[in-house]
Amino acid sequence: MRQHAFALFLTLFLAACHEGANTDLGNSAVVGDQTLQVGLVTGTVVLTIPSGGVAPGTEVGIDASDGPVPAGLGVVGGVIHLSPAGQGVDPPATLQLSGFDGVLPTGSDPATLTLAYVEEGGALVAIPTSPFLGSLLGSLDHLGDVVLVVREPRTVRLTSRRDPLLGRGRYDLAITVGSQVAGADYPLAKNVALTTDAGVLSTATVESGTTPATATLTAEADATATVSATVAGGAITNHLEVELRLPVVRMETTLGGFDLRLFPAAAPGHVENFLAYVTSGFYADTLVHRVIEGFVIQGGGFTAGPTSKPPTRPAIASEADNGLSNLRGTVSLALMGNDADSGTSQWFINLADNSFLDSPAVLSFTVFGEVSRNMAVVDQIAAVATGSAGGMNDVPIDDVVVSGATVAP
Repeated sequence: MRQHAFALFLTLFLAACHEGANTDLGNSAVVGDQTLQVGLVTGTVVLTIPSGGVAPGTEVGIDASDGPVPAGLGVVGGVIHLSPAGQGVDPPATLQLSGFDGVLPTGSDPATLTLAYVEEGGALVAIPTSPFLGSLLGSLDHLGDVVLVVREPRTVRLTSRRDPLLGRGRYDLAITVGSQVAGADYPLAKNVALTTDAGVLSTATVESGTTPATATLTAEADATATVSATVAGGAITNHLEVELRLPVVRMETTLGGFDLRLFPAAAPGHVENFLAYVTSGFYADTLVHRVIEGFVIQGGGFTAGPTSKPPTRPAIASEADNGLSNLRGTVSLALMGNDADSGTSQWFINLADNSFLDSPAVLSFTVFGEVSRNMAVVDQIAAVATGSAGGMNDVPIDDVVVSGATVAP
């Protein structure tokens, strides 16, 4: 069947009963140490070449043959030969396969089917495809040998990106499983297992879904972590090394500065909330408005006067069951009334071991960090004289002002 390409389009059909098309399904290909079944394409093949797709006067032919299976390239269908080989097609032609009936290896997922063309030397290159009503449609810019491939996982790639807010305290991981077809990844990541020797992974196994699959790694302590991604029970593994650092917030006050080291793995919601207030500049020129020696110092909700400074973010759900206790030097969020889910911008630092504030106490105050530098400054603040002001007790007589709060680099 041959037509001239200067027509508006060229549509070619190859029926399943086409004389000379080999429908024997007994062929096989050796991939690694496995012998896999080769399924020949049956049904209908349609090639549509738009006007100008090839040079006017070029004759284009289509036929199916039981061509040789390129070694090590996975499971392929029968070779569909579009002639002339090596001819470029611009704009791309559309190749449609419908009603094909290939024999797939046991357990294969039809979602792994893709069209590819065979480059000189035997490499497979993906043809961009999309499934449509039981057909496989491909945008083809190459005339030559086309095969239907069941992609096999051949590589696994791991990439990382620091969290915009937590920096090295949390990484977003992307996992891509490569196939033997250039330009076509293996589409399912349900067989990828992740492990790490430091930090906390959001999931130990990447569940079903298209790649790239994603996970997060959150710091529990400062460390260098090696993350491993393994496909199919250890056959394919890759590693990624990242530097974990707990976020640190530096607070400057009129009595000196101190650092707060935060715990994103134990209290992710509270840490993100606190850092959002810090990076927005909310705490600049706020007061340490409550000081009770031997108990807590508290800030983050008032400016000079004292004048209330309303929160700018929604309240945070309690994370008080994270196993951390309100011990001396730890930082928690203040709550409203008896509502454990009411924490917003007001923080407090424990001056003593206040374990009666822990879960499962009625209020269950969530610990989300600790003083990591200059607890002496905190103690100095705790020693100031206090009185009543603005309808509150325990207010420093001389304002203790937080001039600023920043995230340490």
